[in-house]
Order: sequence, then structure tokens, then C-alpha cells
Amino acid sequence: MKLAPIDILIVFAYTAVILYIAGRSRQFAGKSLENYFLAGRNMPGWMTGISYAASMVSADAAVGYGGLAVVTGLSVSWIYLSRFGFALFLGAMLFAVYWRRLNTFTTLEFYELRFEGLPGTVMRFWLAFRTSLIAMVAWTGISLLSALPGLMRVPAPHDFFRAI
Repeated sequence: MKLAPIDILIVFAYTAVILYIAGRSRQFAGKSLENYFLAGRNMPGWMTGISYAASMVSADAAVGYGGLAVVTGLSVSWIYLSRFGFALFLGAMLFAVYWRRLNTFTTLEFYELRFEGLPGTVMRFWLAFRTSLIAMVAWTGISLLSALPGLMRVPAPHDFFRAI
């Protein structure tokens, strides 16, 4: 593939803009952990909500949803897309302002404030356990399955009934 001079110019301009943003952000974020993780608590609530919703969609989302469609069918994939796309965005927009007022740093701090003592410990343990040993294992499996669709043939519904 041969790039035209305008393509090369666009790539260099984009790289220069990204490096400029990174340099400015590094100066600001290097002052404190609050600046690094929470933008110095200067973002409005709606922008924090959009940031939260956007951070819930990672690079493996497209592969994962593709694998989900391969394994379960397209309708289930749309259920997950609508749940994550719409519900996370709406929830973040509604609750980000209140979350910011709590002056917490992490989700675990929120659980510590909300559930004191043993219930808080159980809640934090369940969150860590569910995320690391259940959700991530399943999500990684779906992503790997969709990366190699020829590896596993998912039978069509009529194949199932024909075998009976």
C-alpha cells in the first residue's frame, strides 16, 4: 500500500496533536494522584458520566460481542449491546454528579462508605471475586472463541432437532 503525501501529513499532524496533549496532561497529572485519576475533580458531572460510560467499552468489546453472536445468536448480542450502551450511559449521566459529591476515589471506597463493617467486606470480596474469577474468565472465553470462529462449529437449531 502506497500512501499519498496528504495521508502522511495527516498521520504526522495527528501524532503531533496527541504528543502535545500527552505532554500537557503529564504536567497536570504529575502533581497528585487526584489529578491523575480524577482530573483534579474539576470536570463537570455530565462529562464524568460520559467518561465512565466510554471507559466501560474496551478494545475487546467488538471481539467479545462477535463471539457472543457466534455462540448465542445475534439477538442476545443486541441485548448486551443495549444494556451496556444505553444503560451505562444513562446510569452514568444520572449518578455521576452524586458520586462526585461523595468525594470518593474508587468504587471500593464507595462500598466502604455505603456498607460498613462485615457487609462492606463481603461486598468488596464479592465484587473482586465476581470480576476476576467469573466475569473476566467468561468474557475472555467469548473473545477467544470469536477470534477463531472456525475452531468450534455451533450447531444451528434445525441440526439439534434433526438429531432427536
